[in-house]
Amino acid sequence: MITVCILGPYASESVYERDLNVEAVRYIGLKVARLGLVPVMPTVETHRFDHAQDKAFFVDAAKEKIRRSSAVYLVDGSEYSLNTMRLAEYAKEMNIPIFHSLECLRINYNLDPIGV
Repeated sequence: MITVCILGPYASESVYERDLNVEAVRYIGLKVARLGLVPVMPTVETHRFDHAQDKAFFVDAAKEKIRRSSAVYLVDGSEYSLNTMRLAEYAKEMNIPIFHSLECLRINYNLDPIGV
């Protein structure tokens, strides 16, 4: 199975904005699943766990999920998140392809566009 680690900004000044960031990742995850790929969404999985561990713990967990993924997808606005861009750089170092659009992801894996 092809797994796609979906990354986007998380940190924000308000809980409402963090919720919106998580929903953006979740929305792309839905679209990725409709393509027949397996979405991996670190920020969705650990949303509101902020005080359970320190930040480094969650970064390391995200890196492990990236390492195990076939591809990485960066949601809109990722370029404004230093942590997300660091994770994208890690994916590049691991030679994991990075996508910025569902269409490019679909074409790369030769998938049917139905359901996107």
